[in-house]
This record gives sequence, structure tokens and C-alpha cells, in this order.
Amino acid sequence: MNRRSLSIVAIALLAVVCLGLVATAALPLSTGEPQGMNESFIHHGDEEYRLSATVETDGDVSLAVDGAVSDSGEGYVRIVDNGVTDTRYHDGDDETVYRQLLIEDAGPNQPDADRYIEDIEDDPDERLVRENRAGETTELVTVVEDPDNDIGDRLDGGASVVTEVLGFAEYDTVETSDGVRTLTPTDGWFDEYRSYRIAGSSGDVRVDAETNAVEHADVRWELTTDVGSYAEYLIAGETTTQRISYEYEGGDVDVETPEWVDGIDD
Repeated sequence: MNRRSLSIVAIALLAVVCLGLVATAALPLSTGEPQGMNESFIHHGDEEYRLSATVETDGDVSLAVDGAVSDSGEGYVRIVDNGVTDTRYHDGDDETVYRQLLIEDAGPNQPDADRYIEDIEDDPDERLVRENRAGETTELVTVVEDPDNDIGDRLDGGASVVTEVLGFAEYDTVETSDGVRTLTPTDGWFDEYRSYRIAGSSGDVRVDAETNAVEHADVRWELTTDVGSYAEYLIAGETTTQRISYEYEGGDVDVETPEWVDGIDD
């Protein structure tokens, strides 16, 4: 998944969020004046760190990102999106990146493994070294020479999508201690890309008090879209349940070579 693909994921995921966003504590009978979001979150930009982040919609994973980078250059990133798990590993020695695709073919909306193989064959910098079709999941393992994005860039890109989704709610600060600010989401009605409501919000977010970089998040809410009034909310809104989690850990990182990399001949 390149930077363009991550941008598409961001737009699609934000559309899902906007297509899902529920009721405020004060439910207006007309559109009135919607609230504005009061937080803009970012992700840490350290050279060595580990993170994992997930967005769930009605219990299903919309996007999952996890990975780690070390100061030696070794690192991995795993992105789960639309039935495809795309994992990339770099051993830090050269520009070669090892890639594993796990493609779930079941269901009408799942991508076709053959299309991925065609894309790999059309890319002069990527070489297919293993293909394993077992049941409803296809495994493709490739070697990528001189990739467009390094592991850190891809991990940052995935994390930024999740922090954007976190920013769709309004928050109250409940504590600031040792340079960390703790916030809780609040219910409300918003009018950004589309009108939406948030209700039943719970959980907390911890951020760096100076930079607003997210260190931890575990929040959930119900989201209803296209509702500019209480009447619209009652009869026309589409509601989904969202849960967003995020864990960041800086400092020394040890990255283990994945088992699927063993036996690959560069």
C-alpha cells in the first residue's frame, strides 16, 4: 500500500466515520449552530518506536495498523484493510523490503488475489517469491527493491489516519500530570464534511501535553450521520458503533525477523 493508497484509505475511512456519526445531550429541533471539534491530534515522530492502532465499526475492523522501527533501520509495518493484511519488513542492511500479503477472497467485496499478482508482475521493482492458496486465504510473498516509501513512512501514514478519526469528537481535559494530558470524549452534534452526531461516548485519550501527540487511546461512541435536527435523527439517521484504540511506545525497540521471511533468496 503506497502513500496514494493510504490517502484513499484515509478518505474512505473518514467517509465511514462520517457515514456513521449519533445524538448530542441537547437535541435541537432545528440545525442551529453545530459544534466545532476542539482537538487536533498528531502521532509521534520519533526515530525509534512501536505502535498499534485499530478502528472498529460495529465490531468489525475497518483499519488496523501495527509496527515498529529501530534506530538501526530494522522495522516492520502491518496494515489490515478491507480483508487484506499487508506486512512489510526491512532488516536494515540495504534497500530491500520483504512483503507478505494475506488476501481473504471470501465475500463479494473482497479483493481478488489474481489482481494483486498482476500488479506485482507489472512492477519492475517487485518480485513474487512465494504463492500459497489455502482455503479462503491466499498468501503472496514478494521482495521489493528500492520501495517508494520506507517502513517508518508507511507506519506514520497508517497512524495518522487513526489520529484523524480520533479528532472527530470533542474532548474535555480531565487531568494533566507529568507532561501528559488525559481527555475524555463528549457527546455532541457536528457539521464538518457532513452533519453528524456523537452519543454514548466513553473512554479516554492520553496525549503529550505540549505537542498533542497521542500516546494512548481507547474510546467508543455511537455515530449517526446526515442529521441536522432532532427530527432527522429520529427518522433518518444511520447509526453505527465505533471503537478506536491506539498505543504508542517510544524508546529501545527490538524487531524480530518474521518467520515468513525465512528461506527467501534475495
